[in-house]
Amino acid sequence: MNGGWCRSRFPMLAERLLGRMSLSVKIALGAAIVGSVPLIVTGFIIDRANSAAVVSSVNRNHDVALEQASTAIAKSIESIFAELQLLSSSPVLRTEDATDEQLRAELQRFFEPIRLTSASDQVLAESTLRPFEELAVLDRQGSVDVAAGDQFSEVWEQSTWFASAKLGVVSHSAPHFLSANEKLVISIAVPVFTVDGRLLRLVGALVDTNRVLSLAELEGLAVGEVIDLRLIDSSGSYLAGVPRSQLLNSAPLTVSVGGDQMVTRFNDGALAVVGGQRSVGGGTILADDGWHLFSVEKSSDAYAAINSARRDLVIGLFTGFALIVALSLLIARLLTDPLLRITQVVTEFGNGNYHVRLQPRSSDDLGRLARTFNSMADSLQQTHDELIEANRAKNEFLSSLSHELKTPLAAILGFASILSNNSKSNLSQEEHKKLDVINRNGRRLDSLIEDLLDLSKIESKQISLELEMVSVNEVTAEVSASLEPILDAKRQSFISDIRHDPVWISADRGRLVQVLSNLISNASKYSPSDTDIAVRCETQLDHLIISITDEGPGISKSDQVRLFDLFFRTQDAERSAKPGTGIGLYICKKIVELHGGEISVQSTPGSGTTFVVHLPGISFVSPRVDIGQKFKNTFDRLDAAG
Repeated sequence: MNGGWCRSRFPMLAERLLGRMSLSVKIALGAAIVGSVPLIVTGFIIDRANSAAVVSSVNRNHDVALEQASTAIAKSIESIFAELQLLSSSPVLRTEDATDEQLRAELQRFFEPIRLTSASDQVLAESTLRPFEELAVLDRQGSVDVAAGDQFSEVWEQSTWFASAKLGVVSHSAPHFLSANEKLVISIAVPVFTVDGRLLRLVGALVDTNRVLSLAELEGLAVGEVIDLRLIDSSGSYLAGVPRSQLLNSAPLTVSVGGDQMVTRFNDGALAVVGGQRSVGGGTILADDGWHLFSVEKSSDAYAAINSARRDLVIGLFTGFALIVALSLLIARLLTDPLLRITQVVTEFGNGNYHVRLQPRSSDDLGRLARTFNSMADSLQQTHDELIEANRAKNEFLSSLSHELKTPLAAILGFASILSNNSKSNLSQEEHKKLDVINRNGRRLDSLIEDLLDLSKIESKQISLELEMVSVNEVTAEVSASLEPILDAKRQSFISDIRHDPVWISADRGRLVQVLSNLISNASKYSPSDTDIAVRCETQLDHLIISITDEGPGISKSDQVRLFDLFFRTQDAERSAKPGTGIGLYICKKIVELHGGEISVQSTPGSGTTFVVHLPGISFVSPRVDIGQKFKNTFDRLDAAG
């Protein structure tokens, strides 16, 4: 279900997000993504190569450190062997009948603390560290004959390594702890031969491991300043160490070793943990009897170069990405700014600013587009200017023609009215019918001329409103009374649903009467005889809503869309040969819009039609009437009518 939601919602969210971005941001984002792929791949390759190089360097450092330490320890033990061999070559020890006192005195000479002297035997410094922890003369079976100190702790008869010593070979044990003081020592046995080469006795010594390590000077190794060195016995237990970092302050490392197998490298997949610190390192065998030297280093120290390189790489990647985004935005702006300018100019041109033009700044496709648009704009502006001039000429012609027609038409209607109302004219019934035709068609022509005059004023934007507070009840009654003859001729009923409370509206009284008269006369014209025409007034907040409903044939949906267009007539009206020009509803719409309102139509074919007019600015308080201003407005309207 969640997967389906992601598949259905994610594309929509992405489309919505991209839809809010500007074109330049989209181009920059796409370029940044495309440019970042090789950057990331290159960074990944560099990181892998750098990591491999650092790991190889770390392993090499441990190998070198182990090699140097092993060599130094071996030389340290050899130097101790040399001291004991010097003792074993003493004439006293090589004499078969030497007494215990003589042997002890000779041992004591080598057992004293180390003393540094000058060439003149002046003592320069004296150490409390004895060269040997214990020193003794042994028989050929390993039993102690004479000891330099008070006692000799070791019993070597059963030691496996001592077998070589009994055969006359210098031998030593692995580091081990004295049971007396838990000190880590190495047992060494050196054979003593007579002058003729016979094995006479052995010199046994216990050497402190710290002296071995001190003589090896492991602290001063040139490689791996943060590498710890640790001695581990054949069972894997920690013996001693050289503190070159802070790791030795924590719990000692124990590595499982046994037989001929030993861990020679631990890193990556086999990291050791020392005192909570992840560590890397390696190991080597120091002696045939299986004690080992291990190198240990904190991972954070060993791989610090990787972390530093990765940090620099990440900074470089982000810097590169930022540069790519900046360059992409710059290039995108260079590409989209001309397009945005073209869009802005085209929008202004579409809104009626026909003088705006593009400024071509290049000879590429955008430059050619700008020049083509300018050429098209010049042609359209010329056509527009010609249309404006033609429309102005048309309006002047309509205005002049209307005024020229109104004067003779007024005379015709006047004389026809006199003849019709003159009882002394002795006209026949047939002649009276002809006068009625003259009056009826004259009034139609007068109405058409009025529409043409209004159309001319609307087109030339010369129409103006004389706003006053108008009583809606009075206007509705006035329109109803003026159209009563038309309704009576078709036996149509006028139903008025107007609130009894007086309502006033800020409007041009004459224009409001014109709109209602046009809508109600249209309702009568297109409705059959013996039907009802209803006028209803409502208030909604500060708006007046007037609806005129008839019981005519209705208007189709396609005709409703164009009903308020200039000169438009429905197909039913054309087929029924009803008189009309398609000007009246256009004028009604313009007058309503000048009042800040709107007009709409609601109709279903076969069910009649309802026109709804919304006008703002109603009031329920009677205005104070200025009689002088009212008469002035009336005379101004009469003057405007000719």
